[in-house]
Amino acid sequence: MKRFTFILLFLFSFTNFLASQERFVGDGLFQIFGNSVQKRIGKSHFEIESINTYNRNQKRITKTNALKLDSVINYDVNNKATYKNAFFYNNLGQTTKSIRYRSTSHDSLGISAFAIQHFQYDSNGYCTNVRFQIVNKPNRRGVATLDFKYNTNGLLISRITKSRWDTTDWENISKITVSYTDSKQILQTTNYNWEDSVWAPIMRLEFSYDSVDNNTHVLYLHYKDRWIVRGSYYDLYNFNNKIIYSYACMPSKDSIGNCDTAYKRHYYYDSNNNLVREEKYSTSSAQGTKHQYIYDTLGNLISKETYYSQSKYGEWKISSRYKYSYDGFNNRTEELLYHIKTENGKEDKDLEDKTQFVVDATQNSDSTIVFPFLFFGPKGSPYLMKKEFYSWEQNGEWNKPNIEKFFYSMLSPKD
Repeated sequence: MKRFTFILLFLFSFTNFLASQERFVGDGLFQIFGNSVQKRIGKSHFEIESINTYNRNQKRITKTNALKLDSVINYDVNNKATYKNAFFYNNLGQTTKSIRYRSTSHDSLGISAFAIQHFQYDSNGYCTNVRFQIVNKPNRRGVATLDFKYNTNGLLISRITKSRWDTTDWENISKITVSYTDSKQILQTTNYNWEDSVWAPIMRLEFSYDSVDNNTHVLYLHYKDRWIVRGSYYDLYNFNNKIIYSYACMPSKDSIGNCDTAYKRHYYYDSNNNLVREEKYSTSSAQGTKHQYIYDTLGNLISKETYYSQSKYGEWKISSRYKYSYDGFNNRTEELLYHIKTENGKEDKDLEDKTQFVVDATQNSDSTIVFPFLFFGPKGSPYLMKKEFYSWEQNGEWNKPNIEKFFYSMLSPKD
């Protein structure tokens, strides 16, 4: 089983990257795709659509000049290409294949591909299969697949992971099943491992909601001859349906409502419902973490600060600060990271990293493109063309950057 670990990890991470750009595997994917439940995304209804085929209000764009992401190439500090991700589409704009190339020399991209992913879809446009291959080692050709099934509402109800090495038969690895409430919220997820030719249950999550479908409680159960409660997670909301307080009970509340709390989180918002502060306390270590957020008048995040405390009521000491800059269209153009030490009430800050974004706001400016860490404002949705990553050197200068360049091709989306 260990020989498949690398394949599966690469498959999950690379598929997550594509899922951020494609109507990928139906609703509720992001809550159950990985090993954890991302509770704070909100309601479980997700349809992440193809790049530049929907505008900010999720209305279909019928333009014929929409561009699709063709490839992403990474360059090292010496401006030598180190890897490339290439994407291929059918005439419906669905991703059918992605290839990852790795440089075999410092002069060019690799002669042969390192890894390939193939995608299949049903008639409703949902991905039913992802097949991943390592292809650059002739004697060790690993293959893994993800099979997805949906109900009549287009909601994901199962995901099965299989793997194969060389010419061996397909081997089941793991399975997740999902059920839903009448309002299409995730009700229960169950994880299985393939053991002794049967699906053996290992973990279950049970979800509860309030009258407006806010997820208020998640019960975590582990299977060992029977289902055993291992933990409970609770969220409280304000009148604007924003989480204001979260806590975890390990294993769960007793008969009079007490629990062994593993952590507590508090959330604070401004008058525009922007999150301005969150605090987390771990009862096991008595340490605390705090994040503070500052926005400009247009709602763009311009600063994020992280603080630590050695005790629940101890002094908060700042650890890091991010600063963000935007252009005239509210497109993020730069991120700066400072590492900060505080001594005798005085800050001593050092620059650590810088990321710069280059965007093209001239094409298809009313369509939406989704990339991690790049946020688009209301005046337009340009194409991300380049990301540059810098580190601050001891001599007081930025080093040469690592660069990611993004390339696009013309595609006519069809209904």
